[in-house]
Amino acid sequence: MHYPRLDIDLDATPEQLTRMLMAIAAAWEEMGEDWPHFSVLSEEQFLPRNLARSLDRFWDSGESEAETTLSLLRQLSFGNTAAKTCVEYGCGLGRVTIPLSRQFGQVHGYDISARHLLLARQRAEAVGCDNVRFHHRGDGLLAPLTTCDFFYSRLVFQHNPPPVMRELVRLALASLRPGGIAIFELPVYLSGYAFRVEEYLNAPRKERMEMHCLPQREVFALVEAVGCSLIEVREDRTVEIKQECLGNYFVITRPVT
Repeated sequence: MHYPRLDIDLDATPEQLTRMLMAIAAAWEEMGEDWPHFSVLSEEQFLPRNLARSLDRFWDSGESEAETTLSLLRQLSFGNTAAKTCVEYGCGLGRVTIPLSRQFGQVHGYDISARHLLLARQRAEAVGCDNVRFHHRGDGLLAPLTTCDFFYSRLVFQHNPPPVMRELVRLALASLRPGGIAIFELPVYLSGYAFRVEEYLNAPRKERMEMHCLPQREVFALVEAVGCSLIEVREDRTVEIKQECLGNYFVITRPVT
C-alpha cells in the first residue's frame, strides 16, 4: 500500500502501437530462432545446450499448468469443456495449448512469433493433436480474437509495453461469449518502473525479453468498460526479477444476460 504511484503512459496512437508491436515481434522471432524453449520458461535447464536432458520436463510443465487451470474452471462450475472453444494468447510452442486441446472441443493459439508457431505446429502434429488452429499475430495489428468460451494467457502480457498490454486485455475480454471465463496473469507493479511512449520508441532495445506492468486499476476499468464481471484476483509470485514485483491472476467472466 505504501508503494508510490507509477508514471505510465497508457495512451498511444495506432501508428505508435504498430511500431511497438513490430519491435516486439522482431525480438521474439530472434528468440524463437536462438532459444525458443528458454524464451517460454526462462530457466537454465531449457537453454539449447541443456535441452536434451530437460525437454520432457518442459512438456510436463505444460501438462501440470493445464490441469491446474482446468481444476479452477471446475471449481467455477465451468462444465462440458468438450463442447467449448478455448483461446490462448501467447501460446509459444504449444506447451499448454496442446494439453488444453484434450479437454476443449476447439482451441485457438495466438502468438507474435512465426518461429514459435512453426515449432508448435510440429509438436501438435507429432502428438496427434488435430483440434488446434494456430494464428500468427506478427503484422503489427491488434485485431479481434476468435470468439470463445475460455480465454487463457500466462507469462505473456508482461513482455508488452503498457499501451499494448491494455489493448490485449481489452481484446481478450471482448472475445468472451456470455458465460465465458478469462484467466490471465500479469504484473501490476514494478518498483521504480516508468513508461513514456516516445522515450520507448526512440530508445535502442537493451534486452530482447522486456518486462512491463499494467496497473491493477486499469484491468478493473477494462472489465467494467466491456461489460464483464470480476470473479476474483489472486496474488502471483511467478515472476522473479531484481525489482519488487506485484503480480495478479485475474479471473473474469462475461455474465449471461
